[in-house]
Amino acid sequence: MGSPFMNNEREKDRNEIVNLINKGLDLQKQGKFKDAIACFDKAIELNPNLSGAWNNKGAIFQILGKFEDAIFCYNKAIELDPKLIFAWSNKVKTLLAMKRWKKAIASINKVIELNPDFFEAWYDKGVASAELGLIQDSLSCFEKAIELNPNNKESHYNKGLALLKLGKFNDALSSFNKAIEINPNYAKAWFNKGVVLENLGKIDESITCYDKVIELDPTDIEPWVNKGTALNDLGKFEDALTCYDKVIELDPKVLNAWLGKGLTFDKLGKFEDAITCFDKIIDQDPNSVDAWMAKGIALFKQRKLDDALFCFDKITKLKPEAFYGFYNKAVVKSFQNKKEEALELLKIAIKLNPSCKEYMKTDSELDNIKRSKEFKELVEN
Repeated sequence: MGSPFMNNEREKDRNEIVNLINKGLDLQKQGKFKDAIACFDKAIELNPNLSGAWNNKGAIFQILGKFEDAIFCYNKAIELDPKLIFAWSNKVKTLLAMKRWKKAIASINKVIELNPDFFEAWYDKGVASAELGLIQDSLSCFEKAIELNPNNKESHYNKGLALLKLGKFNDALSSFNKAIEINPNYAKAWFNKGVVLENLGKIDESITCYDKVIELDPTDIEPWVNKGTALNDLGKFEDALTCYDKVIELDPKVLNAWLGKGLTFDKLGKFEDAITCFDKIIDQDPNSVDAWMAKGIALFKQRKLDDALFCFDKITKLKPEAFYGFYNKAVVKSFQNKKEEALELLKIAIKLNPSCKEYMKTDSELDNIKRSKEFKELVEN
């Protein structure tokens, strides 16, 4: 029979542990994390096998962004109690924050094994799968999450993103519409609904979506950029310029806005204004292939051939695997009546992208060399 003294001591320890855990939780709620950790540490000192205390300590480290410490605590909790689902779930959240997608999925699978109807596990697995490029897997996970919780807007939204990436635009549209039905002010869903509608060729409707996002947050840059692109597609160039100017007003470092503005000026035949925009990009990112290409084309349209050639040559150095740098150099050489050089450049372009032969047949910019025997051999072989 155990001594009454020993039993009293154990009871005293148990009561102290309960008090320490409760105090730690209260301190955690108050944001007094250091003091909360001290309470959990004291409880663990009295009983090192307290899986819940290890889990709570991990949760604080997670809040503080000390992810490695959090993982250590969760692993300790799981070692003590392999079925402690909240430790597994918290570990998942930390791994997701650390962008350790594969390890997150391994832990998520354990959560699902413990509880197949755990909504958050299916949702998190969908997120991690999407990050790994496993789009079909992510779609299946979000569908399961929706089955478990039909009114979660994020699940419908992420299902829509997966469908969008798979090119299933009508299905994606339905998912974004469902997310908006749940929350009519869900800006991300409105934005991606606009993207889907653009892909479906419904440009006016896409602009309506971007306007809704702008209404919800006039400082959000992305809808202004996309609205500018959509207006360009409709030939409303002045309105498109207004959108790009708004983006630049909000943040002059948004290179897509300078590119869009430059391309719009190019369509209006304002080539010098266009080049000024492209130079803005190059000043910030000297390796921007898009900016060098657009600048080269604008210069070529003005028949500033040497300057255009410099731009296209820059592209062949920045991106030697891309055919279009060599192709456009060939066009310039053709205009300069340098037939042999043009043909050699076209050979490189064809090697990099054989399908460009079809375009060469009808490209009027190559008329200077089209009658040559060598050119005909290039496009026919």
